[in-house]
Amino acid sequence: MKFAGGVLHWTEGEFWQSGFAYFRAAWEGWAISSGAKKVKTAPPTREAYEAAKMALAARDSKRLSKGRDVG
Repeated sequence: MKFAGGVLHWTEGEFWQSGFAYFRAAWEGWAISSGAKKVKTAPPTREAYEAAKMALAARDSKRLSKGRDVG
């Protein structure tokens, strides 16, 4: 994680491993910095976070298994 220009920058791995509280905080920061209307753009729920986390784990698992088959 790096701090640059008043903004925290996470790698994808750090972002997902840091937990839902940081995920939500990052969304809030994005909403504030982009001027997104919170009424129209709902913050992510815990369920959405867990679903995305599982999808990324499945994707990473597929990538790892493909790497083992080669060579």
